[in-house]
Amino acid sequence: MNSFTIILNEASTDSWPDIVWRDAQSVGANVMLDSCLPLLRVFRKLRKFHFSNLANHKIWLPMKCLWDKTNTLRLEDLDPKKRNYIIFQTGIKFSAHYIARLKKERNACIVLYMPDNIRTVKMARNKSEFERFCKHYHVDQVYSFDYKDCEEFGVKFFDFYSMLPIKKESIKQVNGKMRVLYVGGCRSMERLKTLHAIYDKLRDIASCTFYINGVAKENATREGVVYNHPLSYADVVELVQQNDIIVEIMNGSQVGNTLRLKEAVCYNKYLLSNNKNIISSPYYNPAYMQMFDSVDEININIFSKNVNYNYRGEFSPKLLMNIIVEEDLKRKNE
Repeated sequence: MNSFTIILNEASTDSWPDIVWRDAQSVGANVMLDSCLPLLRVFRKLRKFHFSNLANHKIWLPMKCLWDKTNTLRLEDLDPKKRNYIIFQTGIKFSAHYIARLKKERNACIVLYMPDNIRTVKMARNKSEFERFCKHYHVDQVYSFDYKDCEEFGVKFFDFYSMLPIKKESIKQVNGKMRVLYVGGCRSMERLKTLHAIYDKLRDIASCTFYINGVAKENATREGVVYNHPLSYADVVELVQQNDIIVEIMNGSQVGNTLRLKEAVCYNKYLLSNNKNIISSPYYNPAYMQMFDSVDEININIFSKNVNYNYRGEFSPKLLMNIIVEEDLKRKNE
């Protein structure tokens, strides 16, 4: 028999990390929203620093086993008669000593899943450093959402997403305007200018709902745009369900599918994106997705057909769980 435990870091209920694993929960996986038990703030900060990638970049800080009693996953939680698959998302915040005990005493298989770029989270700068990280933490399998990271760091590709039940289908307004949604952060003035330009272009011909976070007060200049109003991911999904077109603006050099693309596919929505990689997606259809280099190229009049990507659960983490088991059995038989 097998068991699955997914360990997140500082996630909250209805946040993105919580929701995307819902399919795994539906088949019995235990999803832990944090790797750490409740602690006084000062101790939590110390623990966080002790395990941070930046602090451990050149040398492994010693004595992490001092935090073993603060781990959410306890040895006694796992049945050693089962094969216990433990998936750490983004990072591993347990000591290498504790991981070794999980493997030896609880028949654990350690899996790392990266929904972020390995370099971005400062886990490693090259394949050699990443292999060092995995060896230190006794990692058996690694998966990433990003094709470029898979190539560079020698890990396997899998991109996952869990759908929430449809609460409310989108309905075009009485005046017949399409409903356009953007929800996201703003890490640069260039990105903000692009978002403002899209809003200016579409606000008279469409019903625009824009939530832009991380904007300085003096730059929050568009009437009708909601600035600096964070939403739970459950709220974002509800907005996605109610709108017709999703706007996606890419960050840096990311080459993986984004949440916006997966939302468009799973909930059958049109997509406006500056991500050139959508063209290589198996779900790409120019009738449903428009890739633009400049805002001037945007033309929502091409969106006229009913959207149907024929999504059949290909992003479900249940498939990832099956792949992990198959890979584990394959290695045992080699």
